[in-house]
Amino acid sequence: MQRKLKNLIDVNPTDAQAAATSSERFKVGVVNQDDGSIDLLVYGVIGDSYDGLDARSVAELLADNKGKSVRVRINSPGGLAFDGITIHNALVKHDGRVVTEIEGIAASAAAVIAMAGDTVRITDNASLMIHRASGSAWGNTFDMLDMAEFLEILDGQIARTFAAKSGQTFEAVMEMMTGKRDGTTFGAEKALELGFADEIIPIRRDGKPAEDATDASGIAADVSANVDKPAPDAEAAAQVAAEQEAEAEAAIERLEERQQLWELETGMAKNRT
Repeated sequence: MQRKLKNLIDVNPTDAQAAATSSERFKVGVVNQDDGSIDLLVYGVIGDSYDGLDARSVAELLADNKGKSVRVRINSPGGLAFDGITIHNALVKHDGRVVTEIEGIAASAAAVIAMAGDTVRITDNASLMIHRASGSAWGNTFDMLDMAEFLEILDGQIARTFAAKSGQTFEAVMEMMTGKRDGTTFGAEKALELGFADEIIPIRRDGKPAEDATDASGIAADVSANVDKPAPDAEAAAQVAAEQEAEAEAAIERLEERQQLWELETGMAKNRT
């Protein structure tokens, strides 16, 4: 059978991909804090080794920082399911405190990672999205039935992860993962109510209007200092947006290349049997 498991299964990375997960590259995703803790920035596609968001890179990070507190900051549409599950399990087993914070959206595999926190926090204007696994297969009716069985198993693995964190029943989580069409998206309050989150992070740290805002030290911010600040250059902003879009497209292309390699390898294995 030839399976096409888009956004589900990782393949063994090439030497070039492995080189992209070096400590030099991985600094893009990790910020060492003054107190010895670390920030893992999950700002991209899960499973993308170029951004250090594959399971091996995260495992290496945790191994190099045993006992340290980890804050996982998430804004991700998801990605490879098994990388998400593996990263979740590695964070759960980490011997330091782990706090996950949903800053934009934690969807699909990224939502699985979010459940690994000793404390799960979600910003008041952020979202959590869970759904059932998806994939496709090429072949006869037996191939299709085999794929359906595979996805059913994967759905169960994902549902158990959400149930373990939230306290919801397996059946209730499966219903939410099914949703009306493709899963369910929760705002902060609903995620807290259902047990997927433990705390809501206010949109503003002090909950006050801008003119009364205070910085981290508690000293009133000088808002008037920004009154005459020139507006951002529209051309520069457009360039940044274009660069971000190009990076996202490149990440998708890399995942598709890895998927094609996996299909080639499984096809060769089939021909040998």
